[in-house]
Amino acid sequence: MQSDRVREYALLGVTVFALSAATAVEHFVIHRQVILPVIAEGVPPAPWMWGALFVPELVVCFLAGWRLRGPAAIISYAIAAALHRAAWAWMLARTHQPGHEMAAGAFGFELVAAAVLYLAVFWVASASARTPGFVPAAGD
Repeated sequence: MQSDRVREYALLGVTVFALSAATAVEHFVIHRQVILPVIAEGVPPAPWMWGALFVPELVVCFLAGWRLRGPAAIISYAIAAALHRAAWAWMLARTHQPGHEMAAGAFGFELVAAAVLYLAVFWVASASARTPGFVPAAGD
């Protein structure tokens, strides 16, 4: 039982690390290299550009959520991911990155909205798995 908990914390850490990498790709590659140049030209970005902005993060969430079982695990992953997302938004606003301004009360709104959205993504990913219950480790 203790090894399952340690493994789950390790996998949560891997998920947060993967979310950091996905968010970095979203901001430094897609947002700064694709969306901002289009906006600078005075043209509204195409819908696929806005969709592509969230694909890396959704892939990470779906892969992590696919192995989750039970509401407690799904909720804890959603809260951790929402805290991660809000921290990135705060950091980008604090460093005055273009397109990432944050009003005084926006941090709380960002946190709640992200938690609800992540909860939905993790729940759908978990529900799409073929087997009920916790996914066993290799060799179990």
